[in-house]
Amino acid sequence: MSPTCKVDSTSSQLTESDLDVTSPRKITKINKHRQQKFRDAWLKNEDYKQWLSKVPDDQYKAKCRTCNSSSVVVTSLHDKMCKSYQELFETYMSRDYIYRTNLIELDPCNESHRLRSENMYFGIEVRKMLDQVEIRNNEKLKSDFATTCTDFLIEESTAKTVQDLYSDADVEEFNNILMPNDF
Repeated sequence: MSPTCKVDSTSSQLTESDLDVTSPRKITKINKHRQQKFRDAWLKNEDYKQWLSKVPDDQYKAKCRTCNSSSVVVTSLHDKMCKSYQELFETYMSRDYIYRTNLIELDPCNESHRLRSENMYFGIEVRKMLDQVEIRNNEKLKSDFATTCTDFLIEESTAKTVQDLYSDADVEEFNNILMPNDF
């Protein structure tokens, strides 16, 4: 027998399923558990103080000065830096080579994995400029431009990227040294 309720003088009856309906209620925000807070000791470490900085309004985040982004966990900063460098390589190198090869082993100077100049992408504004009639019909100018851009990208890649990237083992060692297991 299902329960009934007298609602008003018309003797409307509610079924059991009608009683299960709840009124809307405010959902309280649950604070995420953070594994670590930013530690000032990180800024004193020679390996990290050049690129790591504190985010002023969030005690759980660190900021990477190199790629100008912030993240909760230092290891994810490393991942984002690796992704940024892969995107840099994609502008002038074969994607297949980039994703088959460990990032630290990529050779930016290896011409066998370089894209042909017409397949390189330097952004929409550069593409618009190269599509102008006086440039589009001048193969020498386009070739010189692609060579100059490629040389710049290679220099950029070799100067500060792959050789300066820390391996996952380095980041793990950093975490072990600077993060006590008191959580």
